[in-house]
Amino acid sequence: MCSINGVYGSLDSSDISWARKAQDMLKYRGPDESDSSLDERCSLNSNRFSITGVDNGTMPISNEDGTIQVILNGEVYNHKELRKELEGEGHRFTKDSDTETIVHLYEKYGENCFEHIEGMYAVAIYDSKNDRLVVGRDPFGQKPLFYVEKEGKIYFASEHRALLDLTSREVSNDALAQYFSLGFSINPLVEGIKRLQAGTYVVADSNGVKVERHWNPVFVTRYDISFNEAVGGFIDRLNYAVDEMTPREVKYGTLLSGGVDSATIFKLLGQPYAFSSGLESLVGNVDITGQDSDFGAVEIDCNEFKYADIAARSVLNGELHKRIFGVEEFKHTLPEIIMHLPQGPIGNTSFPIWYYASQLMNQQGFRVAMAGEGADEVLGGYRTNNPLEYSVGSVEEFGKVFGWAPREYLSRLLKGRFNDPFAIAQEIVDRDFFSASKEKDRFFNQLRFMVGYGLVMAPHMLERADGMTMVQPVEVRLPFLHRGVAEYLYSLPTDFFIKSKDERKVLLKSAAAKLGVHPEIVNRPKQRTSLPYLRLLREHKEHAPYFQGIVTSKGAKIREYIQDSAIKEIVEKDTNPRKLWQLIMLETYLQEL
Repeated sequence: MCSINGVYGSLDSSDISWARKAQDMLKYRGPDESDSSLDERCSLNSNRFSITGVDNGTMPISNEDGTIQVILNGEVYNHKELRKELEGEGHRFTKDSDTETIVHLYEKYGENCFEHIEGMYAVAIYDSKNDRLVVGRDPFGQKPLFYVEKEGKIYFASEHRALLDLTSREVSNDALAQYFSLGFSINPLVEGIKRLQAGTYVVADSNGVKVERHWNPVFVTRYDISFNEAVGGFIDRLNYAVDEMTPREVKYGTLLSGGVDSATIFKLLGQPYAFSSGLESLVGNVDITGQDSDFGAVEIDCNEFKYADIAARSVLNGELHKRIFGVEEFKHTLPEIIMHLPQGPIGNTSFPIWYYASQLMNQQGFRVAMAGEGADEVLGGYRTNNPLEYSVGSVEEFGKVFGWAPREYLSRLLKGRFNDPFAIAQEIVDRDFFSASKEKDRFFNQLRFMVGYGLVMAPHMLERADGMTMVQPVEVRLPFLHRGVAEYLYSLPTDFFIKSKDERKVLLKSAAAKLGVHPEIVNRPKQRTSLPYLRLLREHKEHAPYFQGIVTSKGAKIREYIQDSAIKEIVEKDTNPRKLWQLIMLETYLQEL
């Protein structure tokens, strides 16, 4: 929806200059209008991409006496219900924007206002009467937010790039270790920049800076519900989420991958506008079975248009709008794509597909995209190794399910000293995870906590989706991550989701079939949305040398951090293209840093 940035503390002219520069840098996220508020303690800045309250939603928005100022990136889905309640209590609204709801929620509840919001958001609230800044992020981290603490002040922005001038631009060895083991870093790669974690808020006032949690998933498994009842309950909640997220003032469509996740959303949405993107066929290409992508999925083809077409035609005989891109275009665009990932490089391989599909949507006048992201993480659609084969254990043991790189690999790879990424991740799980369930369900719940909330989804997936769509801009909305849907799913037993290694997402597939999603989509084996990196990076005679050359050139900046022997082994011998792709991503990022 927007970009936000700001600074709180005893401001000087350099802070005001930074705030304006950061706002200008992020203008592409909110091209419709820009505005700011400023006093001696706080600067709030926004660039707006208008979706709700199109005609009168300029931010910051204040209360009646101007003592509370709010800027928002995202959407409050239940703003109409909240508005009705607050107006009944005497709060006076002057605009149609959902942002104004947060102003009055804060007046009523203070820092507890986030507990009442259903939505995706990064929001900043300046309370001048109490000399306080409150910055919060939605439960799953769908909207990014980063901050820097420096000289008694706190600076924040929607992307880490906007904060780089406040740092030395030195790369963190701990973040590198996390990037190469987990596929993402818990905080951005640059020292001094912090990610506001999903479901938390930060308070800055005269007492300093503190981070508090406003939502944490609780896994209390129900054993008094039948599978059929669970399917019905899931459909009801997902349908409610789709309806609540459907915009009323702008054009919207669906990002359709060809899988059951997005096809189910498309079916519930009931309108024929579907968009997809994919790589053009490689000359001389044949299907190859091999390890690929960041989860070791099997390559099948360069795109999923065949199945996306089937899903599109099944709803009002809809037409799939396709954006086909070539390798040369991808090569040219790659630096721009990586620098528009809000957190910097990640090990994920599907972000170009998001980039080009949302680009097509924007070109055709669409402002909102519905998508199926998050379904795997809450519904048990894991791509490698059977979760049922494991028992409750450490984060490092969970890494066997995800295919994370072991500690020994990092020791051979990195030049610098680093803290154990698995120990850091373990602290998060030990601090925040709770489950009241039988042992098998407890393990599955802990797995879902890690991938869907505690560790993986926000930095690895959701910030990628945000960055690749907002660069156009298009706002992406994810019904599977509606809090009401997720909390319901978190209460159901493992057997409703996974029957065996080859029988997964059982609840979703049953719901999709009941809704009338095409059987060929429902019964299709899991295929990761990705590009054919095995072929691009290793086997294609024209393209592989180009990509490998990015990391083997004499001027490669990764040599400052990565052992030469490790680079050589990965390029020449390693059969897992994920490792080479991570090097390429990192080198491209460092060249632009």
